[in-house]
Amino acid sequence: MKPLIALLGFTLCAATPGDVVALASKCDFGGRAGVQAHLEKLHGTTVIANWVKAIDVPFWTVEVPRIGRYSVQVVYAATPASAGVPYTITLQGYSTGMTKGVVQATKGGKLRTFQVGDMELEPGRHRLFVQPENKAGQPAMMLQRVELHYVGN
Repeated sequence: MKPLIALLGFTLCAATPGDVVALASKCDFGGRAGVQAHLEKLHGTTVIANWVKAIDVPFWTVEVPRIGRYSVQVVYAATPASAGVPYTITLQGYSTGMTKGVVQATKGGKLRTFQVGDMELEPGRHRLFVQPENKAGQPAMMLQRVELHYVGN
């Protein structure tokens, strides 16, 4: 993301044209909503928290503006109990799903950005899913957003 305004140590960001940003505060859980996961505030921003059931699969309806390759990043906080929990990011209509393991990433619930991989996408409206594979009640990360950054054709 490109800095739009930097003032008194705070930076407001604007997405580059062609980027897609899916915020936790805008997710939907569909008809199987809220088995355990829910939205809560973490350091003034909304995250998906208490994400201990694999059935809790948030999704977003996103508009992919143009064909091409997109770099996928996630912004989350994680506790030691979250380390290694696999999660998959998928766009509906594409068999390309990316599975990564949660990194024990943060101290004090600090949000960090992690590179997941690249996806080749077609333009149009799609559903973006994030699904953890929690085992034995392991919590997944506290997800703040998923970003798709256009990198070219």
